[in-house]
Amino acid sequence: MTTLSQGLDDSLTSKVTSESIRTAIAQALWHVDVHQLRNTENAFRGNLDSYFAYYSWQTNMFLRGDGLHVSVNSHRDVANIANDLLRGKLSREKVKLNLQGQSNIDEARFQASINLTARLLFMMSIGKAPHVIPGGTDLVWMDNSGPIKDFIAAQFSSTSLMSEEAIRLEKLFTAQNLDRIAGLKITWTDDISDHLRLFNFDTEVAIFHHASFLMIAKDAKIFPTGLAEETLKTLALLLPKMDDGSHKWFRKLAVEHRLDLSAHSLLPLQTRDRQIGKFKFWHDRLVILKQAFDECEPSTWKQWWFDTRKGLYRWPFLVAAAALVLTAFFGLVQSVEGALQVYKAYNPSP
Repeated sequence: MTTLSQGLDDSLTSKVTSESIRTAIAQALWHVDVHQLRNTENAFRGNLDSYFAYYSWQTNMFLRGDGLHVSVNSHRDVANIANDLLRGKLSREKVKLNLQGQSNIDEARFQASINLTARLLFMMSIGKAPHVIPGGTDLVWMDNSGPIKDFIAAQFSSTSLMSEEAIRLEKLFTAQNLDRIAGLKITWTDDISDHLRLFNFDTEVAIFHHASFLMIAKDAKIFPTGLAEETLKTLALLLPKMDDGSHKWFRKLAVEHRLDLSAHSLLPLQTRDRQIGKFKFWHDRLVILKQAFDECEPSTWKQWWFDTRKGLYRWPFLVAAAALVLTAFFGLVQSVEGALQVYKAYNPSP
């Protein structure tokens, strides 16, 4: 038995830190050549740190309680179900029947194992985890819903409903400026279906940062044609590689939140690629996000300083603000000077 095969037989709860085992798992799940990706994708970071942080989180969540709520125990068990889902193109019902033919344990454990595998394959909240309160965007893949790729395709419409009139994706429209100008809190999500979604009364925006996974997904063709590529373009738009300030900002956040550094290493978009009409799957969410960005008004000194959207119109405010600060400063100086003179008048030097 090879080292890679031994790695696939390790427990799902074991830490996946070895690059060779990570490569073996990726190849077993998606049938992609990770080594080849390193040569063809300039931005690809082969260690897949951020993806395997997600992988560990999901497996630990499903295997809590000594794994009594699932039928899978090893990485190979998950890879076998993944093979049925992707290569076998089987419905959920047929995958479940295959698992039941191998064991006579409780059906709920098979259902949970299918949910776990689907989540690891697509980085989407498909189904529910055992004894976990479902989240707001958990997707329900029914037994009679056909193959999972058809179910996934139904979640991503390429038909635009929002008008794109007067929407320009200028270079100021970046994730850093969504934060420091528009005051939007950025939530770095592990669920691609939440990408670019505004929530919490339009005060937060979710950004799916897993660029390395998207490169694998593009190669494995697990998503509707063009979805992975377009998602990478939205990252190139919001995290421009050539913007030094954005680069430093993102790298700091990457350390704090274990973000995928590949997200800020993508080739810059050319002018023709920045047109809103070039985006199909994320068109409507980009329109809504850009409208929220355009409609926000600066309310803090920091926001006024970085907001160059109105050009010269912001300078009168900044000049007035500077004058106010200087007036207050010199007023304070005069007050201190006056107080010293009064003190000396009553306390003359000997």
